Amino acid sequence: MTEIKLISIPNSPMATLVLNRPERRNALNPSLMEAFQKKLDALSQDPELRVLILKGEGEHFCAGADLVWMKESISLSAEENEADAAMLRKLLSSLATFPVPIIALVQGAVFGGAIGLVASCDIVLASPDARFCFSETKLGLIPAVISPYVQYTMPLRVLQRYWLTAEAFTAEEALAWHFIHKIAPRAEWRAILQGWLNQLLHNGPQALRMSKRWMRDMQLGETNEATLLARGVGTLARMRQSPEAQEGIHAFFEKRSPQWATTIQLEEGDV
Repeated sequence: MTEIKLISIPNSPMATLVLNRPERRNALNPSLMEAFQKKLDALSQDPELRVLILKGEGEHFCAGADLVWMKESISLSAEENEADAAMLRKLLSSLATFPVPIIALVQGAVFGGAIGLVASCDIVLASPDARFCFSETKLGLIPAVISPYVQYTMPLRVLQRYWLTAEAFTAEEALAWHFIHKIAPRAEWRAILQGWLNQLLHNGPQALRMSKRWMRDMQLGETNEATLLARGVGTLARMRQSPEAQEGIHAFFEKRSPQWATTIQLEEGDV
């Protein structure tokens, strides 16, 4: 069975990646992460892609690390364990720096490393049954690899409690802390998702790509404040002269849709 499933619609600006190990609650293991990484690497090179959707097959988004893999890790050397951790770090980095917006659809268990996957996405829709947990400390571990991404998506005081206690928290709590953006039953997901997609697809494709890079630079401290401010002046000036911005400004004053604007109609099985 393919552990990462790609759903792409011909001539569509969107694609969907599906964690496809429902019998293991889509738990992470090296083969899944390797397949995931390859799909992300290939999709990141697609100049026509404008939105990526990430979801999990079955009743759970992702239950964290696969228990069989964790049991095997006991006998790994320090170098092998470091290589395993580096695989997750690379995957999270690839999600966080992916060139176009990523919408995550989450349900059921969102445990351990799965919280890092969600934190690395841009927009999150959850079902009411979604449950989140920093489960690492129950096993004598810490969520070190996911922490750079989680710290910018949840309040520190919340992290202090739930990271240390490994208590599960609900979708309602995650929404209150702005870790997720909306809660809805899965039967309503397609309509909500279609609204978000069409909103994104009416925005400038290059502006969205630049916005993603800019926000991640700020969040992950890739650039100091003075450099970011100086870079902002030059970036805005260049973007105003770009064909995309020229078209967008003209379209606004001419009261028409810009040339890049498109609308899609989602059908069953499209995501």
